[in-house]
Amino acid sequence: MIRKTPFFRLVLFLLLGICAAPALPECMPFILAGISLAGICFCSFFKKSFGYMMRHVHGLFLCLLIMSVGMYRTQAERVTPVAVEQFVTENVVAKIVSEPLEKNKTMAVDVKLISRELPTEVWVQLYIKKDTLSRALQNGDWISLQTTVFCSRQRMDRNANQYKKKQLSGNYYVSSRQWHFVCHTSERGLLYYAHMVQKRLVKIFMDMNIKGDELSVLSALTIGDKSMLSKDLKNAYSSTGASHILAVSGLHVGVVFFVFSHLLRLLSGSKSTGRIRVVVSLLALWAFAFVTGLSPSVVRASIMLTMASLTLLLNRKSQIFNTVFASAFLMLLYSPDYLYDVGFQLSFSAVLSILLFQKPIYESFVVRNKLLDKIWTMSSVSFSAQLGTLPLSLYYFHQVSNLFGLSGLLVIPLSAIIIYLSIGVWCMNAVPYVGEGLAYVLQRVTMLMNSAIQAMGTWGTAVRSDIQFEWLDVLSVYCILIALWMFVHKQSFRTLFSFLFVVFLYAGYQTINKIFCNLAT
Repeated sequence: MIRKTPFFRLVLFLLLGICAAPALPECMPFILAGISLAGICFCSFFKKSFGYMMRHVHGLFLCLLIMSVGMYRTQAERVTPVAVEQFVTENVVAKIVSEPLEKNKTMAVDVKLISRELPTEVWVQLYIKKDTLSRALQNGDWISLQTTVFCSRQRMDRNANQYKKKQLSGNYYVSSRQWHFVCHTSERGLLYYAHMVQKRLVKIFMDMNIKGDELSVLSALTIGDKSMLSKDLKNAYSSTGASHILAVSGLHVGVVFFVFSHLLRLLSGSKSTGRIRVVVSLLALWAFAFVTGLSPSVVRASIMLTMASLTLLLNRKSQIFNTVFASAFLMLLYSPDYLYDVGFQLSFSAVLSILLFQKPIYESFVVRNKLLDKIWTMSSVSFSAQLGTLPLSLYYFHQVSNLFGLSGLLVIPLSAIIIYLSIGVWCMNAVPYVGEGLAYVLQRVTMLMNSAIQAMGTWGTAVRSDIQFEWLDVLSVYCILIALWMFVHKQSFRTLFSFLFVVFLYAGYQTINKIFCNLAT
């Protein structure tokens, strides 16, 4: 399989370059790139002399070149957080550099501070008290601050990944008396227009008399806006293992692409029409990705579907694993910081786990009934995705839901229905009776899903928390999963021995670790 996925090797060396870049000098990418290019030229010149053996050497130098690219891209975006001590920001001008996010009592914005007292430009996050004036703020507006800003080094260290790219140096509460509006700006970026489209789509829901928890869940599920979700509702979805459904992901992208591609099939089936159908579906797909803010999971799914569709247009056979690694390669090449994004890691681990384990899990039981077979198919997808993301979930969140299988049986089909109905409401809201009818059904289906999830969340055994899981545990569990897949795929004595050997090593590691922990206490 590795021979058929050349992007796997490219991603592997790109990851090596990204991970090694912080520990290397800035000249190292250029030195390695020069050596790689010289090696490639040497292999090309003496290809006829050495024959087949030179192919592997040529491939090695090409991979080293990709590694140098990973180093260069990482160092190019490397930003050292500014450790700003306490200073008085009297009459300091700040530019809003993010879309204002409405909270319960504040408006959260990222701003760029401009002051002679600062050694360089500093980005901070402000929580401005919510009122009529603060709710009118927009991305790109200029404000003045009269408050004292203090940068917490401890918070910067704890959230290093969050503060890395924008160089945020802290977050602060600003009352109504501590800021003044300066002026609007005429600069409007793409994200500004995306935010305006999001507001318009949410307003359609509100005009259809959808409100409360139903409106908040619809906003999160369809356009990725989770600002209206209440704390209790978030906890309910988290405790039942269904919180992933509230983050716009590959499921939502797939549904949008499926809807538009099937609607356009009503056209004639000529070859040129088929190409137009694919192009229009891809445009709708990327429009949806743009409106939802281009999150890593949405971009990953969009790139995968785009590449798969283009291979079909070119009459090329698509290799799904190569498509997955190609999308990862393009995303990491664009922004190496994606590697440290939890959503990026969970997204790709879920996709790879589905590709590896969904079929074996589905084939482990034979279901004769067609309806039950559809339910079992969706359940096998959910189980395989949870299997791949479980190690990372334990590492980052130190908890696991005991109800993820049951909640997956409910939320996956209902969320697909909700997305279909939401698209229908957006498209048919101006049509009398039809829009109101679709909105009524949409509200009831969303209410049913919320009620079921909240009921499950009240069960005492829904969540097991405070689980200690380190990075070595993550690596070990993934090695076990790979060995398990090899055994299921080949079913030979060698693969069985490899699987049992990896399990034995991990069990021995856990035993020794517990012995040393007991001795230390």
